[in-house]
Amino acid sequence: MTDETTVAARPGVPAHDRHVFAPRRHRYCVAVFVVNEGDRIRRQLHDMARLADQIDIVVADGGSTDGSLALDSLAAFRLRALLVKRGPGKLSAQMRIAVLFAMDDGYDGVVVIDGSSK
Repeated sequence: MTDETTVAARPGVPAHDRHVFAPRRHRYCVAVFVVNEGDRIRRQLHDMARLADQIDIVVADGGSTDGSLALDSLAAFRLRALLVKRGPGKLSAQMRIAVLFAMDDGYDGVVVIDGSSK
């Protein structure tokens, strides 16, 4: 399942694309923030995939151009969704799109982490 939606900008939240790969399974999600992290993010998401049985994994991409988050290469990472910022802003804009996604989907909370850990 891949549900692709473009979300228009609204006050405080830039326009972004939502690629939803799976239904919500947990009360909480972890949001990973990335921009052009290359192999580092792929290693991190590989390591995180085992957590998908406990928490939904959402990636908020700031507009990567390095191909590291190509849609056809993400299945093994067991992501719930990939959110791709299209409007202006930097990290705080990515955070706002992730929090909006979590609120829209009724999560009880969001854990946030950086996508350049390795």
